[in-house]
Amino acid sequence: PPLVNVSLIYARQGRNDKAEAALRQALRSEPSSAEVNFNLGLLVAEKGDADEAERLLRQALKSDPTMAAAAYNLGVLVSRRRLDEAIELCRRAAALRPTEPKYSYTAAFYMRQRGDTAGAIEMLQQIVLNRRADGSTYGLLGQLYEEQGSHAAALSIYRQAADDERLHEADRRQFALKVKSLSSR
Repeated sequence: PPLVNVSLIYARQGRNDKAEAALRQALRSEPSSAEVNFNLGLLVAEKGDADEAERLLRQALKSDPTMAAAAYNLGVLVSRRRLDEAIELCRRAAALRPTEPKYSYTAAFYMRQRGDTAGAIEMLQQIVLNRRADGSTYGLLGQLYEEQGSHAAALSIYRQAADDERLHEADRRQFALKVKSLSSR
């Protein structure tokens, strides 16, 4: 733990080389530490070494199968090459931490890329129903409804977004404009 803490301090200071050295030292002491593998995985991913990052994040998830952040970050990392695995990893992260909407949103985003519009809509609807939606969630859900020709559903979701006081005022105005635009069709 002390080496992980030191690495976090170095990383906040922008001294990633020192952060990496501390994490590698910690990894030598505890090669199966989920926390060390996770933090080092994120650091090397940031440096652009996707292969090592993937290996480290997989080890973190193997060491702690309940680490939602490792599942999520691994999903994002593999999404370009293995979309189905990315979806499953993001779904796993969402199941582990249902209060973190970005996990479900990202799974839905990848589901849409794969062509599973119905699955994506279902995931996004759950975020909205749980009152955890942000502007991106409302926007993607409305867009999917529009693409399906379901203008009434899109209009309803845009209205809900325009009225959601948790959103920034600028986002709410954008959704109000979408409501106006769809209503005039």
